[in-house]
Formats: sequence, C-alpha cells, structure tokens
Amino acid sequence: MRVRGPLVCGVGLLCALARIPVPLGAQRGGMFLGSADDPAIAYSTAPLNNAVTEVNKKLQNGTVQLAFQGRSGYLQSALSALDIPVDSQMLVFSPTSFQAKRISETNPRALFFNDRVALGWVRDGDIIEVAAQDAKNGIVFYTLDQRPTDWPEFRRAYTCLACHIDRSAQPSCRTLGWLVCHRKQRRSPTQGQ
Repeated sequence: MRVRGPLVCGVGLLCALARIPVPLGAQRGGMFLGSADDPAIAYSTAPLNNAVTEVNKKLQNGTVQLAFQGRSGYLQSALSALDIPVDSQMLVFSPTSFQAKRISETNPRALFFNDRVALGWVRDGDIIEVAAQDAKNGIVFYTLDQRPTDWPEFRRAYTCLACHIDRSAQPSCRTLGWLVCHRKQRRSPTQGQ
C-alpha cells in the first residue's frame, strides 16, 4: 500500500506535465534558413538551365521571334515559344502580383502553365510574369516587357523573391518556389469607415 501514494503523485505529475504545450520541431530539422546566395545555392550567380533561358538563346540567334499583337502584347507568341498550351489557362482574382493594382473581379490575372514553366498575364499590364523550373536553382523568375520592341527578351526578376521567399517569419515560408507567403493585414470593421 505504500507504493500507491508515490504512484498517484507520479501519475498526477505526468498528467500535469502533459498539459504544458511543447513546440514540436521535427518537421523543421535540417531546414535551410540561410541566404539564397549561400555558396551551396548561389541563386543569383549559378548557371541557369530552364525553358526561359532556352527561349532567350533562340531569341538571340534568331530562331524564335516574339510578335507583339495589340492588347495582348507578346502573350500568344510567348506561350508558343515556351510550349505552354493556351487551354491550361486559369484565372486568379486575388491581387498578388507586381500588377496588383490592375487585378480585380472584372480584370483577373490569367495563369498558363506546363510542367516546366508558368506564365502570368494581366490585361493592359506592363509585363508578362514567368516562373521557370531550373535544374539547379529551383524556381527562377522572369518578366517580359509588354511594349513593342525589336529585341524582346525575358529578364530575370529578383523582386519576385519578396513574396516567393520570406526570411522574416515562419520557417515554413522560408522557401523559394511557386507558393507565395502573403500576409495582408485584415481591416477591422471600424478601419474602413
């Protein structure tokens, strides 16, 4: 019977400890939390090998040309050059883009994609946005100006990393890729008045 007292106390202590929240970090073990320009990654300096670099080479040697066509600009020829089917189109109504001011319920952002690249286009937008899967660098971002020019080309866009990589908050968002870590502050009911 003398064992019963310490046993009850021990079980009671275990129950009390079980109620204390303990953060679990098993999923975060070994996660890289450093810079995208760490020598192991070298995001901005490593050689590129993706669908957009292939198209840019073809634009430079003249085997591919992009044609500017009215209101849609380079959209049709960019889709063709990147081998993106038109019927992959989906519309996004959330203003999460460089061109957020142009995106609305009446003017959504059109996304087109294949297994290697995604292209974003907004009617009357200034640029076409492109994200390409690269063999070494993961997702690499580009823009294509929507103004007629003799030598159109896709330009690498590091500013996309402001949303596509987030070093400031949750470690789960500290990744470089397709997903966007977007933190828009919600308005309180009295704020909008």
